[in-house]
Amino acid sequence: MYRHRRFPFIPTLCLIVFMAGLTTAGAANAQVLDDAEFRIRLNGFPVGEHHLRVERKGDRVIAHQKGEATIQIGPIVITRVRQETEEILENGELVELNITNTNGYYDEKVRHITARRGENGEIHLNDDGDRDHVLPAAALPATGWNPDALRAPVLIRPHKGRPSDVPSDIEVIQHGEETINTPAGRFQTDSWEMKGDIQARLWYDKESQNLVRLVFRYKGNKVEYERLP
Repeated sequence: MYRHRRFPFIPTLCLIVFMAGLTTAGAANAQVLDDAEFRIRLNGFPVGEHHLRVERKGDRVIAHQKGEATIQIGPIVITRVRQETEEILENGELVELNITNTNGYYDEKVRHITARRGENGEIHLNDDGDRDHVLPAAALPATGWNPDALRAPVLIRPHKGRPSDVPSDIEVIQHGEETINTPAGRFQTDSWEMKGDIQARLWYDKESQNLVRLVFRYKGNKVEYERLP
């Protein structure tokens, strides 16, 4: 007598295929705005690399950054600095910010900086769990990749997790067009400068507005990010 066999794995298999289709569709809907590697120099010496990826998904722009710099004398490591950031913007305003700063090689110290947009639109900034700041909806992180941040009334400092008002704490200066050479090639750029709580120079590609070069002061040292091919 013939018996009908059950195949319980078939619905599961269909579900897997369906979910995979959703994942593929989600990936396909993401528009990559920038995907770049940067060389990090400290006082003129190469010390590490930094990766930046910016995607648009619907009304949201998501920026991921991850970098590491190792300072050493010969074979002896003095210290290591790592930073990983995630920013989520919606219609140009910050929705969520997550930063992890790790300093040290033999005795690492980790610092977490987070920000969330509340129901009333205000930004709630928290520095390592013990400091809270309430910022206006137009506040943006000073993480470099986004030229719109240079027009924000309040900037969030990514290393210290503190807000700085513009222009009372930070003066933003637009220097105009400038042609610069980088390992990635020659670029016609828009050049900016920040003075005060943050001291930095930034160059954005004139056409794409993607970050090309960044130079800033950190603990008295000159740090440079140069776009690689």
